[in-house]
Amino acid sequence: GARPRATTRRPCQARARQPPSCTMDAARSIVEVRDYKERFDLDGVLAEAVAAAARSDAADPYAAIAEHLRTKAPPRAAIPEPDAANTALRAFGALKHDAPSFEPFDPVATENTAVVLKEVKLPHAEQTHEVVYEPQTRCVFVSQMSNSVLVRIPVSSTSGLLLDDQDAWRVADEKAGLHNVSLSYKHPGCLWLSLQFANTLLLVEARTMRVRSVLRVPTHLPKVNDEPARRIGGPHAVRECPKTGDVWVALKGAVSCHPGAPEPDQAFTGTRRVREAVKRNCCSAAALRDHMAAMAAHGYDSPPPDGFAIWRVSVDAYDPEKPANGGTVYPCAASPP
Repeated sequence: GARPRATTRRPCQARARQPPSCTMDAARSIVEVRDYKERFDLDGVLAEAVAAAARSDAADPYAAIAEHLRTKAPPRAAIPEPDAANTALRAFGALKHDAPSFEPFDPVATENTAVVLKEVKLPHAEQTHEVVYEPQTRCVFVSQMSNSVLVRIPVSSTSGLLLDDQDAWRVADEKAGLHNVSLSYKHPGCLWLSLQFANTLLLVEARTMRVRSVLRVPTHLPKVNDEPARRIGGPHAVRECPKTGDVWVALKGAVSCHPGAPEPDQAFTGTRRVREAVKRNCCSAAALRDHMAAMAAHGYDSPPPDGFAIWRVSVDAYDPEKPANGGTVYPCAASPP
């Protein structure tokens, strides 16, 4: 038989395992970061910035650190001057027309102060109404008319933003209609509040809520010339004169903010926004009358008004036993003053 042919085996050749590309990239990145840190001494510069902020006793250490780091930034490269090159290209005929000028400037030098917005959630209400900043307490005061709530929010002395901290009070009754909130110049640190449906003004200390004065607005407008006598009330806006200290009060009355719109229970084909507006407490004559009747049941002099007026009064001269409660009433047109 045939002899079997001898076979020889080739020795196995070991192949070196290649590391995955991602591993190589990671290793290269680590080396690059290490070289970058050594080149610019990032750890040392950051330590120096922190130490400088600590020495300055800065109110905002993060801002102080950032300002120090800005001084370490390398200067920006000069912006090349393109006009000379464009003029030469035009002279050599490379451009068919004169090129417009390119005037360089540094955008940072023209920047204004950045606008920073912060949202603060208030107590739930259908009508968050007026806002005023009171400088002595460094607080913002907000009136919520639908449930007669006053909110106080402090303002940061460093950032100027509202803090995540607030106080809130329900003033008188949920149907009292806390409306106006404004500053008193004669009594620094105090606020004027109006309870629209209770026909009442309050002068309160912004820090403690201690009441300095309680004023009831007049509710009777005598006959003037051919105009019949009217019931008035519903204090809306309140402003104190910074020179005389007299208080001027708009007596809005039971009138819709949309005088031409019908009541909510009547047919109406206006826009959705107006349809919803006439249902609000401050905009619905029916709601105004209902709330004023509720406050009358609590002992307030708040008959539903049918007239409009401006009341001027001095706190020192206020007297509920005198005509116009010691002040002066000025009749005005039938529109929301």
